[in-house]
Amino acid sequence: MKRRFAHGLVLAAMIWIVGSASSIALADDAPKTLGDWALKVMTDDGQTLASTLKLSQKDGKLAGTFVGMDGTEVKAEDITAKDDELAFTVKLDFQGTELVAKFKLKKEGEALKGSVDYDLGGQSGTLDVTGARPATGGKIDEGTWNLEIQTDDGQTLKAAVKLAKDGDKLTGSFTGVDGTEAKLNEASMKDGELAFKVTLDFQGSELVAKFKLKNAESGAKGTVDYDLGGQTGTLDVIAKRPGGGAGAAGGAIGKWDLEVTTDDGQTLKSSIKLAKDGDKVGGQFIAPDGKEVKLEDVKLDGNDVAFTVNVDFEGTALNAKFKGKMDGDALKGQVDYDLGGQTGTLDFKGKRSADAK
Repeated sequence: MKRRFAHGLVLAAMIWIVGSASSIALADDAPKTLGDWALKVMTDDGQTLASTLKLSQKDGKLAGTFVGMDGTEVKAEDITAKDDELAFTVKLDFQGTELVAKFKLKKEGEALKGSVDYDLGGQSGTLDVTGARPATGGKIDEGTWNLEIQTDDGQTLKAAVKLAKDGDKLTGSFTGVDGTEAKLNEASMKDGELAFKVTLDFQGSELVAKFKLKNAESGAKGTVDYDLGGQTGTLDVIAKRPGGGAGAAGGAIGKWDLEVTTDDGQTLKSSIKLAKDGDKVGGQFIAPDGKEVKLEDVKLDGNDVAFTVNVDFEGTALNAKFKGKMDGDALKGQVDYDLGGQTGTLDFKGKRSADAK
């Protein structure tokens, strides 16, 4: 009972955790755990605590941010990272009691695995932890994409690529770190993989960069092979829609599966389909019974999504106004409802449908 109680407290406490920057000296070679990670801590009673870890390296020092479910920030301490190994400590005040969480993780393929030892006011234990690269927000297609290029010393170089189709050909432009634009060469899209070449002048030397990006389960990632005046190498690349969704024509377009949680703990499942209609965005709401109705007042502004649904619910008019925020391939927010004069607000969450096109 005591162990279960302790894990319950840790569950509550970890929801508040987010970490901020901390630095230590590292070896010359950058650790393989650099970048963003979506972490999951599993409690003994089967609950999952979600958070995000962000690691970067500059001038031989590591900076880390540990992001909890509500965005609260605490300092990460005692960070060590070498090759596939990563360890750090998080300390915070939880309702007047100090919580110390010591993470030990190892990169296995494209995942992190390990554990966290916690001490909450003398109540201690160990929980399993897993991590994966977070969703990058949409599949590669036409439009503008922000690129994040990870250098060997842990820096992130930001660029952009704009894609368009000219008949059967793929064309576009590349915007470099300094804002210089260059035409894409040898651009192609085949079997979900985008490839293109860019030639730039970099401080008087010719830079040739060959990009290959492939659709992943919830985003796009790949590599760039570069040749800078005879110096060659390969770097990792992540592609994201600007702001997580390029406005009305961006990442929100497509099918989303929704879950609304009622006050008594039930989960109501439905779906929406968002599509462009000229310069506007429209769509359909798909009820649990498969019935479709037109979405009204659809608004997309950066990561913000809003729409209204009017349906007949067992002979009573139901008006539901959804307001949410996109985070990659996830959607989270609230719905204000009016069911025949009975009103209230419920939480909802969504994710891009597996059969989204």
